[in-house]
Amino acid sequence: MKSTKVPLLVGAIIICTLWSCAKQSATLNNEEALVGKWTWVSTDGGIANHIHDTPNSTGKIIEWEINANQTYFIYLNGMIQSKGTYHLTKDKSIKDGEDKSVINFSGGQAYMVLQVNKTSLEVTDNYIDGTSSVFSKATIKN
Repeated sequence: MKSTKVPLLVGAIIICTLWSCAKQSATLNNEEALVGKWTWVSTDGGIANHIHDTPNSTGKIIEWEINANQTYFIYLNGMIQSKGTYHLTKDKSIKDGEDKSVINFSGGQAYMVLQVNKTSLEVTDNYIDGTSSVFSKATIKN
């Protein structure tokens, strides 16, 4: 009986180790994808989905600069509005119950990442009647 418990225990340890490594690399990939300069495209939501803001409708150009050294800058019409450090945590999405990354800015703001890739970032405040914002990755001019 002891001989069957040992292989099962070793197998369980290996599976847990592999699973935890996979979760860590997913977070790391998410953080790597966030690095760059992001230009605000739109914000939608609110109570009864009444908010539909864009740079054209507000006259605001908002940019987020997220750096690999865990510093950030938030610009409004080219002027720094906030700067500091950030860190990523996980939280449960109010919309689908899934664990998602949250960007926690030292200035007090926190945004849940709904999706991020090489060209697009979508974040939410994770409230029932909250808002979601879309950003596009700024292209670097030579």
